[in-house]
Amino acid sequence: QLGGNWWNSDLYIKDPGRRAIKATQQFQNIIQGSNDKTQRNGETLKDVSLRIFRRAYSSNKVDREQDELFGLQNILYSTARDAQGYSLSLDRKEIALAAVRENVFVISTINLAWIEPEDAKEIALAAVCQNGATIEHIDLKIFTKEDAKEIVLAAVRQNNGAFNCVDLSVFNSEDAQEIASAAISDDQGTLSFDSRTRIALTAVRQNGNMIQLINLSEFNSKDKIKIALAAVRQNGLAIKYVNFSLFESNAKMKIAIAAAELDGSILNSINLSLFNLEDKKKIVLTAVTQNGTMLQFAPKELQNDKDVVLAAISSNETAFKYASLDLKRDVKFILKAIEIKPQIFKFICSDLKKDPKFLEACMVVNPNVFIHADEALKGDVLFQNKFMQYRKKMGLSWNSKKIRKAERSG
Repeated sequence: QLGGNWWNSDLYIKDPGRRAIKATQQFQNIIQGSNDKTQRNGETLKDVSLRIFRRAYSSNKVDREQDELFGLQNILYSTARDAQGYSLSLDRKEIALAAVRENVFVISTINLAWIEPEDAKEIALAAVCQNGATIEHIDLKIFTKEDAKEIVLAAVRQNNGAFNCVDLSVFNSEDAQEIASAAISDDQGTLSFDSRTRIALTAVRQNGNMIQLINLSEFNSKDKIKIALAAVRQNGLAIKYVNFSLFESNAKMKIAIAAAELDGSILNSINLSLFNLEDKKKIVLTAVTQNGTMLQFAPKELQNDKDVVLAAISSNETAFKYASLDLKRDVKFILKAIEIKPQIFKFICSDLKKDPKFLEACMVVNPNVFIHADEALKGDVLFQNKFMQYRKKMGLSWNSKKIRKAERSG
């Protein structure tokens, strides 16, 4: 049965799925009554069958809808099964490798999870080394971390753009940085500006800290801003890796505000001396609204700014500890602050806590401040009566559980 023309017109059916089915039928006919030692012109039956199978996949592009319709996945495995059934030493790995080497896009039809791990790795590497973009069709989660990293590195080294299809969450921070670095590097100068920008954006959108691997000076003004904004919106603290000397004032503010909106703790990472006082205040206001305790990292002049301190204590009453000494002694300001957060009374100066007039003024705003008053005043019957009187107006009685509840609720 090895005689004759195997490449008859039936094998040139346009659709790759139908052609593969026809090839499999031919293959099944060939191997009946034969074995892998059968030879014709120096070729074993295995060689001939693989040649037929490769020819079946010789189209330049595999149509996914047709793949699903005709089940190319099943053809791969049924071919291997039939080969084994006829004592032909042809396995899934050999068939898959033959198909991938003939038409790399066939990788999209192969379920590598059904193949032995080492074989699956070899098939995946064969695909990405031909065309890195095929990483899109490879499920990295079925591989060990080391194998997945090797496959991805091979893909991005073959085609930097393959990085756009890689999910870095599969990898630890060190491996992710190595992969991103390999993708971003353009030693041969073959990447277009658009491609480099897309790769950089993909990196920082998955991990903002990746911006430290990117030389922003190599990008135009618009792309620099786009990359920096994407980084700080993914991780506000990535702002510490942004070289602000590359940006104009408006761009600096956009980046700083975007970072502060996500994470107020950026005040511990940003060099505010690069901004004028007005811009500093906007950045600090945005940050302390997110995290009031970050007031401790604000410039001294802003720790004395009433708007900034009120915004900070609205977020966290502990922020009052970091207000300037002048504000901590400003009675009018404290009364306004207590109206927002009565818990700040415990952070005011001790001499004010002992002042009966000040305490009564505070109790008018919110009687719960009495709980944090000086011990001597708390033991005064007159103030205890006033405390109960003010609480009664709030619909509360003298009850320690209710006091604690009222204190927690502010």
